[in-house]
Amino acid sequence: PAPAAPQPTGAPPPNLDNPQEAVEAADAALAHALDKAEVILTWVLGDDAKEMTLDKAQKAVKIIDDLLKKRKEDVATAADPVQAEALVVKAEKKQQLVSNVVAAMVLKQDAESGAGGSPASSSAAAPAAPAGLDDPKAALDAASAALARALDRAEVIFTWVLGSDARDMDLEKAQKVQTIINDLVRRRTAALAGAAEPAQAQALLEKAEKKRVLVNNVVAAMLAKREAEQALRSGARGAR
Repeated sequence: PAPAAPQPTGAPPPNLDNPQEAVEAADAALAHALDKAEVILTWVLGDDAKEMTLDKAQKAVKIIDDLLKKRKEDVATAADPVQAEALVVKAEKKQQLVSNVVAAMVLKQDAESGAGGSPASSSAAAPAAPAGLDDPKAALDAASAALARALDRAEVIFTWVLGSDARDMDLEKAQKVQTIINDLVRRRTAALAGAAEPAQAQALLEKAEKKRVLVNNVVAAMLAKREAEQALRSGARGAR
């Protein structure tokens, strides 16, 4: 069967404790991730990109990882370092898109087993905001880059919770997801005490906490970017 379509704009978020709603939302997140990575997967896997599976997606991640490693090594000896660095950036973008497919597949797999899921490839917390940058323009550039990284890492979660509303993410949407994930963490923490399967309940809690870290990073990065923008405007006014 075809993956579920993303929720229409303005649709209420899914009840992530309801297995059916969690699976449908994970389906939509996977469809979104596959759509964004389709060209890359076809480029890497050729005809094998049809009927994608977790094994195929993980194979593609390994290939892109190797490509990225080689391009980083090439920077040191490149005749044109700027062009070589641009190739690294492009490979990093490919890596994130393909990693998002793996994360969405794991999310769907866990949702189908009633485990709720968490993007395994995105579990590491990213620094949410740059620090120690005295030049307002440099601080804004660094804050924008930090936000882009945080959004990339949390994309599957936002699509899982918001559906098509995850497009054009803003602070209000991110804080809405933050509230939903915080509530999920609280419910799973409360459920731990009387759980018939404590190990499974603990695993569910840890997955929810990983989601919270990723979403919190986005909110923090958005606030840091807003502060950097305000500092740049204040500096511009002071220079007049």
